[in-house]
Amino acid sequence: MKDQKNLEKLSKQMEEMDRYLLTIRSQRHDFLKHVSAIGHLMEQESNKGAKEYLEELVGEYEGINSTLKGESTPIASILFKYKKILNRIGTNVTYKLDVPVSLLPLKKINQVQLLENLLENATDAICGYHALHSQSSLSVSTAIHSGIYILQIENSAFFKNRHILDSLFEKFEITSKHGEHQGLGTYIISSLVKSHHGILTYQFQNDELKIIIKLPIIAELNKISGK
Repeated sequence: MKDQKNLEKLSKQMEEMDRYLLTIRSQRHDFLKHVSAIGHLMEQESNKGAKEYLEELVGEYEGINSTLKGESTPIASILFKYKKILNRIGTNVTYKLDVPVSLLPLKKINQVQLLENLLENATDAICGYHALHSQSSLSVSTAIHSGIYILQIENSAFFKNRHILDSLFEKFEITSKHGEHQGLGTYIISSLVKSHHGILTYQFQNDELKIIIKLPIIAELNKISGK
């Protein structure tokens, strides 16, 4: 039963990836059409209109390219998906990826599991917070220091019962989500980190939940490659 649910969730994630990749491809496909439109505006001596059109276009492409840079197809689609979802409600989303998420020292399927569950939980918490305060933020950053891959996620959050913070990633059925949830996402995150000899720490301060995951690079890459 559990394996069946995991397969169904993975299948749904793959469908979502395909949908968002189609959006990305269609925007790239339309690039020359946008250039043609700008050229037409300039021919009509509508410099102001061309400038406004170009600024809007550049802003859209910068948002997409910053998400795609150096990332594998599955990871890029996940990052793009949640950025689009959160931008829609007015959340300030920042990706400061000094190292691609695709270089996480995990198998590709585990990379998807980890990132999807982290961002799904963060998005749910942000939506609850935004409904109360009409503002919210998400920050995802990556770095490598002394052979350790560091993934950090900070997001706005509201906890009606703060006691759950004491064992957020330690007990199954403890969740950061609102409503009736089993806490499966936090369980998967914790299990993945532990099984790859990583360290997960978190803190909640000033309505911000910060999660830091540290994973050793060399040992895990050797394990993945079968050495």
